[in-house]
Amino acid sequence: MNNLILIGMMGSRKTTIGGAISEQLGWKHLDTDKMIEDMQGMAIREIFDRYGEKYFRSLEAKLIEQLKSIESTVISTGGGVILNPLNTMALREMGLIVYLRANAETLVSNLEGQTQSRPLLDHQSIEVILKVRHSLYMNAAELVIDIDLLSNQEIMDMILHHMER
Repeated sequence: MNNLILIGMMGSRKTTIGGAISEQLGWKHLDTDKMIEDMQGMAIREIFDRYGEKYFRSLEAKLIEQLKSIESTVISTGGGVILNPLNTMALREMGLIVYLRANAETLVSNLEGQTQSRPLLDHQSIEVILKVRHSLYMNAAELVIDIDLLSNQEIMDMILHHMER
């Protein structure tokens, strides 16, 4: 397995799990949203406000394309990465895709105090976004983990067990 790619909704602990599991594996950790913020010199909220979601999604697609040659890396993706089928195809070629699935209540709880930095929540609820994206996440993932009642360590153990097969 070349890389580990974490997908899921905002608030599904992709960045937290990605950072911790990369340490366990001795791999690099990349967070695509953070990389886009660094490249643009502004927060995602500002990118959305200034240029719109379509522009952000184009940056995301270019970044995924640029990452295709990386090895031994855990990639925490933005929640909407799977909206572009080309991103999904590229990510499949790069490694194991794990969907960190959570119900809406868990996501809302995990995002408490962070909604200001989440521009999509200005116009849609978590429930609506999840309903639109759920089947895309399911189709993209090789492994699906229901995280609602699991600790970070339990989630990592499940991923590592799958990778050992």
